[in-house]
Amino acid sequence: MESVAGLDIGSSRVIAVVPGTRDPGAPAASAIKCGFSCAVGIRKGQVVDTAALAGSIREALDVAGEAAGVKVEAVYAGFPGHSVEFYIKESGNLIGRGRKITEQDLERVRRLALVSEFPEGRRVIQSVPLEYILDGVPVGGDPIGMACSRLNMESLIITADNDMLERLSEAIHRAGVRIIDWAPSALAVGEVALDSARRQVGVALVEIGDSGTSVVLYNHDRPTAFQWLPVGSGHITSDLAICLRTTLEAAEGLKKEIGLSVDPACSDTAVSVPRLSGVGFNEVSRNTAASIIEARVGELLDIVISSVSKMAGQITLTGGIVLAGGGSLIPGMSAYASKYLNCRIEVGAPDVGGLNIEKHPVPGADCFGALGLLKYFSKRSHTLPENRQPEDFWSKFRGLFRVSR
Repeated sequence: MESVAGLDIGSSRVIAVVPGTRDPGAPAASAIKCGFSCAVGIRKGQVVDTAALAGSIREALDVAGEAAGVKVEAVYAGFPGHSVEFYIKESGNLIGRGRKITEQDLERVRRLALVSEFPEGRRVIQSVPLEYILDGVPVGGDPIGMACSRLNMESLIITADNDMLERLSEAIHRAGVRIIDWAPSALAVGEVALDSARRQVGVALVEIGDSGTSVVLYNHDRPTAFQWLPVGSGHITSDLAICLRTTLEAAEGLKKEIGLSVDPACSDTAVSVPRLSGVGFNEVSRNTAASIIEARVGELLDIVISSVSKMAGQITLTGGIVLAGGGSLIPGMSAYASKYLNCRIEVGAPDVGGLNIEKHPVPGADCFGALGLLKYFSKRSHTLPENRQPEDFWSKFRGLFRVSR
């Protein structure tokens, strides 16, 4: 069986997750292995150099594969959310007076939803049934076995920019691996950062990436709305670099070290940052750095809550707002956001149920996308490919004499 990885291609990093190898006599659960690399050849979600991006992909896969003891041959690929669009489509079909609905009837109605015209250059990624309507009456759950004359279905059609996917495909193939399937990274993150109970009662997932933020609304355990916002944690880094006249690397370090939680006892303490000239250092107070971060985070939260309110409509988000992505790891982010917006906001905790992997060590929030891809597609196929150590000669030899029972 080929070794499979979850591959999350972002604007700043490429992350690969591989289930650890399992020998036949090993424990049931295996640890996951992560590989990281800088995303070279992609800028703001657009592939500008497929050869360079292929090198970044190969590096991340090699690191994860070496740690897991396998050679990755195929991937579930995740892509940035800036090109993702949701469409609500309704389709229907006459099935005969009083006849019970079968799986074939559902499949026919699902296919009819995809017959609809979409804007040029869009590729359908997935169709999600939202509601079934039997003879004009909405029903909850699976309608198979129910009797009706006409079956209608409301579907959520998830699409992405075809040109972007073609460029990503080229880079992945140049890296020497096969693509099994695609999914937007934000939806994959939702599989890990949110448990089923929250997705059922209504929740907003806010994935803060480097160049943008994806907002996904869930209700009745399904995604119902999506929006990509062109503000991310990378803009916080840029603000710090510009205001403090320092390098992006130093600004990124300040963001991760100071964040939004400054101890009052050391708020006036100065930190040294390198000058842009490369000669000498500037002294900056922690309060100054924190105020710059707060300004951009406040702007981001204003845009997020406006987006959530607009998309939610009549939906009550009982599960609140959950933060994910690298931007959610900024110190003090959830506490500041809860206070700023005066509502329940938490950072997503990993839910790895159904993946047959160890829960410890807990994967970081930056791995949620790649890990979520494995979970997302394991749910659709009902199985997760297991990565096993290749058998040596003597194992194969003994297998010739093994008695079948």
